[in-house]
Amino acid sequence: MVEIYLSDLNEEQIDIISIIGLENFLKLCEHFQGETIYFPKMKTVKNKHRNKLIKSEYNGKNIYYLSQKYKISPRQIRRIISLWFLPYMFIYLLN
Repeated sequence: MVEIYLSDLNEEQIDIISIIGLENFLKLCEHFQGETIYFPKMKTVKNKHRNKLIKSEYNGKNIYYLSQKYKISPRQIRRIISLWFLPYMFIYLLN
C-alpha cells in the first residue's frame, strides 16, 4: 500500500479526512476517482424533508396551520403545494 502524507493533500482534503477519517476518504477516492461531488447545504436537505411533510399533511384547508407549525409564511406553503400539484394539473389539462 502507498503511504499517504498530509503534506501531499490540500486543505479541503484534510478537512474531509478530519470529519470522516482517512480510511473512508480513501474509499471515496477509489469510488469516485476524480469526479466532482456536490454536497448540498444542510438547509436544502432539511427543507426537502419539510416540504414532503407539508405535502403529506396538506388537506386543502390548513395552509395557515401549516405555516404556523413550520414557521414559514402562508405564501411559502402555497408555493410548496402549487409546485407539488403542477404536474398533476398539467396532466389534467392534456386529457
